[in-house]
Amino acid sequence: HSKTRTVSSLLSVLLDTLSVNSFSDKLGDTEGSVQEMYQTCLTGSLLSSSHLGELSKSISRFLTPGQVMESVRGCFQLLQESRDAFSMNAPSGAMSFDELSNLLDGNSSGRRKRRKIEDASLSPANLATLSFSLGARLVAVVLPSLPFSTLSESAYSSICSEISSQFALFAER
Repeated sequence: HSKTRTVSSLLSVLLDTLSVNSFSDKLGDTEGSVQEMYQTCLTGSLLSSSHLGELSKSISRFLTPGQVMESVRGCFQLLQESRDAFSMNAPSGAMSFDELSNLLDGNSSGRRKRRKIEDASLSPANLATLSFSLGARLVAVVLPSLPFSTLSESAYSSICSEISSQFALFAER
């Protein structure tokens, strides 16, 4: 995507692809663990370093000032929906959101790790965590790539305010 009018569409499709609803529709009946699915998605072409690098360049070069706010909102919507879906679907006694995120990243240890691996099926809560983890990887590329230098001072202020308020809302939950 190297045209102004298609970068926003591409970004919207990528965000939708990593949404909880997309994972639930496509992976809900799949056998396997959330760790296996995470590794499969992470090593695929969509989230490869080369694709994300090209996406970053396209966003900074071709995203118009009028498309920046929509992109920011789309990024945070993906993260909020994933977090909300996890909260609604996590059974009592289940791993916390942070514990499952650490499991996906391989940051757990010893005895507890064995227990977590047993609990790592593709349940709705785990699909939400998968969506969040992979979506956060995309958002971490998108936000710094936004063409802030092309924005007017008032648009820049609005975007910064939106990002700050979204981070604050996210931190509250």
